[in-house]
Amino acid sequence: IGRKFHKGDILQEPGDNATNLFFLQDGVIEIFTRTENHLEFVMEKLFRGSIINYRTFFMEDDGKVFYRFGKNSICFVLSIDTLNEILPRH
Repeated sequence: IGRKFHKGDILQEPGDNATNLFFLQDGVIEIFTRTENHLEFVMEKLFRGSIINYRTFFMEDDGKVFYRFGKNSICFVLSIDTLNEILPRH
């Protein structure tokens, strides 16, 4: 079942551990950073079908940028715990 997120909700901040993969079913996710003066700079927008956090998820790395929802969105979430349950069966 997809989880609903609201416009402006933050999905990840720099330094966060990526313990979930997110599959964007509907909506927009903005990848952005902040300057030293706290100005926001949107680097990319992700749309339906995007997979979020796959590099940091599999590399067990910390996030480097902010992810926020650019509009009300629906994502499917796969946690590391669920993945570890599935892997031995396949």
